[in-house]
Amino acid sequence: MGYANSAIIESGSLPTHTTIRDWIVRSFNRHKGVVTEILGRSLGRINISFDAWSSRKFTSLLGLAVHFLDDEGKFRTFLLGLPQIEGRHSGENLADRVSEIIHEYGFEDRIGYFVADNAESNDTCLEDLGTEFGFNKQHRRLRCCGHIINLVARSILFGTDADAFEDDCQAEKEIQDEIKLWRSKGPIGKLHNIIHWVQRSGQRIEKLHKLQLIENTALNLEDKTTYNVVTDNATRWNSSEAMMERGYQLRNALDSLVQAEVTEWNNYVARRTQNGTKPMPKKSRTKPAIVDDKMSVEDWSVITEYLAILKPLKIATKRLEGRPKEGKFGAIWEVLLTMEWLLKHLEEFKVQHELDEEPHLRIGCNLGWMKLDRYYTLTEDSPVYLAALILHPAFRWSTVESQWGDHPDWLVRGKAAVQELWEEYRNLPVEQETIPEQPTVPRKTTDLDDFMASIRKLSTRPASLQSATRDEGLGADVVFDYKSETLVEELRKYTSGHLKHVFDCVSTEDTARKSVSVLGAGGSYSGLRPLPDDVVAWISGRAKYNMTLAYTAIGEAFQFGPQPVPANPEDAAFARDFWSLAERLLADGKIRVHKPKVNARGSGLAAVLKGLEEVRNGTVSGEKLVYTLD
Repeated sequence: MGYANSAIIESGSLPTHTTIRDWIVRSFNRHKGVVTEILGRSLGRINISFDAWSSRKFTSLLGLAVHFLDDEGKFRTFLLGLPQIEGRHSGENLADRVSEIIHEYGFEDRIGYFVADNAESNDTCLEDLGTEFGFNKQHRRLRCCGHIINLVARSILFGTDADAFEDDCQAEKEIQDEIKLWRSKGPIGKLHNIIHWVQRSGQRIEKLHKLQLIENTALNLEDKTTYNVVTDNATRWNSSEAMMERGYQLRNALDSLVQAEVTEWNNYVARRTQNGTKPMPKKSRTKPAIVDDKMSVEDWSVITEYLAILKPLKIATKRLEGRPKEGKFGAIWEVLLTMEWLLKHLEEFKVQHELDEEPHLRIGCNLGWMKLDRYYTLTEDSPVYLAALILHPAFRWSTVESQWGDHPDWLVRGKAAVQELWEEYRNLPVEQETIPEQPTVPRKTTDLDDFMASIRKLSTRPASLQSATRDEGLGADVVFDYKSETLVEELRKYTSGHLKHVFDCVSTEDTARKSVSVLGAGGSYSGLRPLPDDVVAWISGRAKYNMTLAYTAIGEAFQFGPQPVPANPEDAAFARDFWSLAERLLADGKIRVHKPKVNARGSGLAAVLKGLEEVRNGTVSGEKLVYTLD
């Protein structure tokens, strides 16, 4: 303050009670023109984030910040306004305030994307702004990932009625009612009650520290540091995580504190009932609520499971909450991969706990997965998520197709949306001057970093290994690389020489010989196309030989390379029944077809020739190339 205002140094105090406010307003007006000029020279569109907030004195404010590249290519963030919101936080009201700030700084024609939380009022706000400034609300609406993760975590911890639960806790209720309400939430609720019970008494806090010292001494620990409990609140999931983490750390001391209360109550009951031989007198002490919150070994085990479930959410929050530097730490390309990683973790936890007798954890896993899946699906509304990923040089379309190959419809829609976005930007002038790189800040790696690194490897993996990843995802017990030089030895070892059937879907001379070499005694080989007579003779001397060629379904003779194929009326008759059978098998999910890759290199006969060249070069695996003849 002294640096900015010499009056403080001269007088040693603030002149009046309005001085700070006056200085802030004066400084704001002095810099406003400079900020407007910098915004006008930005290299691209100006992105906006905003959020409504109420102060402790119930003053409603709207914070609005902009994010952009300045004329030197430096990423900048400016807080442009903190106006008071009069009336409700309605979408229309929010839109009015946001619009005023946009007009005030004059970037109406450079509006980019909006980041806000998931409140419905923000959807309405973006609809009004889209109508005023002429943009597609869904395309420009980006959802705050931290808020999504908060909703997912609260669903895991408190269930579908998380907001109602919070409202009940904040209502004017007797403390006993609130304790019962928390206890209904299982081990988390019991631990919450214990933590707040300790925090309400200076004597209990002092006793907690003494119990920790006794434990540290008994374990001969060099570090004799003792800790306070960490209280949680119902609005921030990470406060619950911190409460559980510290609670588990202090579990022995907390158990001792609660057990002392339980023992005292049990002794009191024994005296009043003469060891249970008489009913409890009406004029007796009220049972301390903490007695019913005693944690069992199983309860503490559930707490550790909750911590394990929440750990990925904590990692993801840290990853996405920072300012992007060097294209990471909160960059938009990270969103889809982070959500995919979180879904993977929650799916694993769902399977792990689906048979648990303790319902809260099992239900929480399912509710958290459902909440995250809902918002993951909503990312499709804005093509910028996918565009950012495929424009990243370490990923591109090949990685996206490998990672999400089991969602062909999504890929088709995504490509169309990204193409539309590209058309919007393709004719804009591009500055050729390179932007200097910023120094990279070293950072400890996490499981999420490892996951993203594994996804990056997909774009450089051999085609057969990419296919293996898809096969594993479709339920294959084990997958081998058919191009491996040690394939025969690997298969023999895995099957212990007892393999009975091989269906060779490649059906070259090489794969046929390898397949038969793996078969055990009395095995059978089936291929997809004719093989030379000498190869057939070699196979027939070692296994039962069969060949399935779809072209025989036409019931006419034809030539397949050098091999003449005679007409086969039986195959033609079977084909008529097979089509209906195949439809049922596909509908029931009993068989799955190769992933179609439609017009990957364009359409028409010229593209077909390119596709054939890809097949010859061995760069196609686990997919069917399909071209339309426009």
